[in-house]
Amino acid sequence: MDEIAVGLVDVLHAIENPMKKFRKDIYSDSFREFEREHGDFFRKTENEFLVCKHSRHRMQESIEAFVSEIEKELNLFSKKRLRENKLSDYNMVLVTYDFPAILDLMPQTGKEFSECVICAWKKHFPTVDLKATTFEEINAGFKQRYCYITTAVCESLGKPDECYELNLLRDYRDDYLSSQENGEELIRRYYDIAPTIVKRINRRPDSHDIYFGIWEKYLKPCIRYIEDGDNKECMKLYTEMVYDLQNKFFVTKGEWKNER
Repeated sequence: MDEIAVGLVDVLHAIENPMKKFRKDIYSDSFREFEREHGDFFRKTENEFLVCKHSRHRMQESIEAFVSEIEKELNLFSKKRLRENKLSDYNMVLVTYDFPAILDLMPQTGKEFSECVICAWKKHFPTVDLKATTFEEINAGFKQRYCYITTAVCESLGKPDECYELNLLRDYRDDYLSSQENGEELIRRYYDIAPTIVKRINRRPDSHDIYFGIWEKYLKPCIRYIEDGDNKECMKLYTEMVYDLQNKFFVTKGEWKNER
């Protein structure tokens, strides 16, 4: 691998347990520390591209070497579940640390560089849909507390972002679900697949009917469970929702569900 590819592997490995750091009270400081530690690498990388005669080709070669190395690493896991969990972690690091740092510290080439990473990542990991977002956009998103599917459902039903139902479910996720065994894994998987699920539902002419069905089958009963203090039953139904929506709108063979 060339120096850029090696550096990309290093910065991807720099953040352990990214879900634990993706909280409003610590994410900003964690990201700024990441930039301080790896800023020289990103700035040096941009300088190399700016003076390179065939910068696009060099960029693609380095990124391909980087993603191929990550794929080799993941293939060393003997269990598919462990491999998928690690890939989810890497997806989270890319979206919440690497891309925001690239866009911030590589102002002239960062957008193109991020797009090349996304393209190579998609080629090696076809079920993953990543998006490059700035630190400012992510930090502003904490005001909405990222709840993609629930937000999409409530919007379809004409409910505002700060409606009672959304806030109740967000608080449940943050205060109860995240503290349960396998809770963080479930939330991590949700973050990994939910944007793609919402995007695919939104493309369908019957999207309103789909969202209403999600509301009636999963979210409304979950709200009743929370109001009645039956958090465990809500977790069961919430888990079922994530699995079912993944199998219907994200994958075709239900690999994850079969491993429960």
